[in-house]
Amino acid sequence: MADDLDTMSAHIERLGDSAIKLQSLSAQAMRDGDPAKAQDLATQAMLLMGKKAELHARRRDLEATGEQWIAMLDKLDDLDQKAKRAKTHMHEAQDTVEAAKTVLGAVGKILTVL
Repeated sequence: MADDLDTMSAHIERLGDSAIKLQSLSAQAMRDGDPAKAQDLATQAMLLMGKKAELHARRRDLEATGEQWIAMLDKLDDLDQKAKRAKTHMHEAQDTVEAAKTVLGAVGKILTVL
Protein backbone atom coordinates (compact mmCIF):
# COMPACT_ATOMS: atom_id res chain seq x y z
CA MET A 1 0.00 0.00 0.00
CA ALA A 2 2.79 2.41 0.88
CA ASP A 3 4.38 1.71 -2.50
CA ASP A 4 1.11 2.55 -4.23
CA LEU A 5 0.89 5.82 -2.32
CA ASP A 6 4.51 6.67 -3.10
CA THR A 7 3.95 5.92 -6.79
CA MET A 8 0.82 8.05 -6.84
CA SER A 9 2.65 10.87 -5.07
CA ALA A 10 5.39 10.73 -7.69
CA HIS A 11 2.80 10.86 -10.50
CA ILE A 12 1.01 13.74 -8.83
CA GLU A 13 4.26 15.66 -8.50
CA ARG A 14 5.20 15.00 -12.14
CA LEU A 15 1.78 16.11 -13.34
CA GLY A 16 2.11 19.32 -11.35
CA ASP A 17 5.59 19.97 -12.73
CA SER A 18 4.41 19.30 -16.28
CA ALA A 19 1.46 21.64 -15.85
CA ILE A 20 3.77 24.39 -14.60
CA LYS A 21 6.06 23.87 -17.60
CA LEU A 22 3.09 24.04 -19.97
CA GLN A 23 1.93 27.26 -18.32
CA SER A 24 5.41 28.72 -18.78
CA LEU A 25 5.43 27.66 -22.43
CA SER A 26 1.99 29.20 -22.83
CA ALA A 27 3.23 32.49 -21.42
CA GLN A 28 6.25 32.34 -23.73
CA ALA A 29 4.02 31.66 -26.75
CA MET A 30 1.90 34.67 -25.78
CA ARG A 31 5.01 36.85 -25.56
CA ASP A 32 6.11 35.50 -28.94
CA GLY A 33 2.79 36.63 -30.41
CA ASP A 34 1.20 33.21 -30.92
CA PRO A 35 -2.08 33.38 -28.99
CA ALA A 36 -3.47 30.16 -30.53
CA LYS A 37 -0.47 28.15 -29.36
CA ALA A 38 -0.60 29.91 -25.98
CA GLN A 39 -4.27 28.96 -25.59
CA ASP A 40 -3.60 25.35 -26.60
CA LEU A 41 -0.75 25.05 -24.08
CA ALA A 42 -2.84 26.68 -21.34
CA THR A 43 -5.67 24.24 -22.06
CA GLN A 44 -3.29 21.29 -21.82
CA ALA A 45 -1.94 22.66 -18.54
CA MET A 46 -5.48 22.89 -17.15
CA LEU A 47 -6.21 19.31 -18.22
CA LEU A 48 -3.07 18.13 -16.44
CA MET A 49 -4.10 20.02 -13.30
CA GLY A 50 -7.48 18.27 -13.49
CA LYS A 51 -5.75 14.88 -13.72
CA LYS A 52 -3.51 15.89 -10.81
CA ALA A 53 -6.56 16.74 -8.71
CA GLU A 54 -8.17 13.43 -9.66
CA LEU A 55 -5.08 11.44 -8.63
CA HIS A 56 -4.81 13.44 -5.42
CA ALA A 57 -8.43 12.53 -4.56
CA ARG A 58 -7.74 8.85 -5.27
CA ARG A 59 -4.66 9.00 -3.06
CA ARG A 60 -6.74 10.46 -0.23
CA ASP A 61 -9.27 7.64 -0.70
CA LEU A 62 -6.49 5.05 -0.49
CA GLU A 63 -5.13 6.67 2.65
CA ALA A 64 -8.59 6.72 4.20
CA THR A 65 -8.98 2.98 3.69
CA GLY A 66 -5.53 2.16 5.04
CA GLU A 67 -4.93 0.01 8.09
CA GLN A 68 -3.93 2.97 10.24
CA TRP A 69 -7.18 4.79 9.47
CA ILE A 70 -9.23 1.70 10.20
CA ALA A 71 -7.42 1.22 13.53
CA MET A 72 -7.93 4.88 14.40
CA LEU A 73 -11.64 4.71 13.55
CA ASP A 74 -11.96 1.59 15.74
CA LYS A 75 -10.31 3.48 18.60
CA LEU A 76 -12.64 6.42 18.06
CA ASP A 77 -15.65 4.09 18.17
CA ASP A 78 -14.32 2.57 21.39
CA LEU A 79 -13.82 6.03 22.92
CA ASP A 80 -17.32 7.02 21.84
CA GLN A 81 -18.78 3.96 23.61
CA LYS A 82 -16.77 4.74 26.75
CA ALA A 83 -17.98 8.34 26.67
CA LYS A 84 -21.60 7.17 26.39
CA ARG A 85 -21.12 4.82 29.37
CA ALA A 86 -19.46 7.61 31.38
CA LYS A 87 -22.35 9.92 30.55
CA THR A 88 -24.84 7.29 31.74
CA HIS A 89 -22.88 6.79 34.97
CA MET A 90 -22.76 10.55 35.49
CA HIS A 91 -26.54 10.80 35.13
CA GLU A 92 -26.98 7.92 37.57
CA ALA A 93 -24.68 9.68 40.05
CA GLN A 94 -26.67 12.91 39.65
CA ASP A 95 -29.89 10.99 40.30
CA THR A 96 -28.32 9.46 43.42
CA VAL A 97 -27.23 12.90 44.65
CA GLU A 98 -30.72 14.29 44.08
CA ALA A 99 -32.26 11.36 45.96
CA ALA A 100 -29.80 11.88 48.82
CA LYS A 101 -30.70 15.60 48.96
CA THR A 102 -34.38 14.68 49.16
CA VAL A 103 -33.75 12.19 51.97
CA LEU A 104 -31.55 14.66 53.86
CA GLY A 105 -34.20 17.34 53.43
CA ALA A 106 -36.86 15.02 54.82
CA VAL A 107 -34.60 13.97 57.71
CA GLY A 108 -33.87 17.68 58.40
CA LYS A 109 -37.62 18.44 58.52
CA ILE A 110 -38.23 15.49 60.85
CA LEU A 111 -35.44 16.64 63.16
CA THR A 112 -36.84 20.16 63.13
CA VAL A 113 -40.25 18.87 64.15
CA LEU A 114 -38.76 16.77 66.94
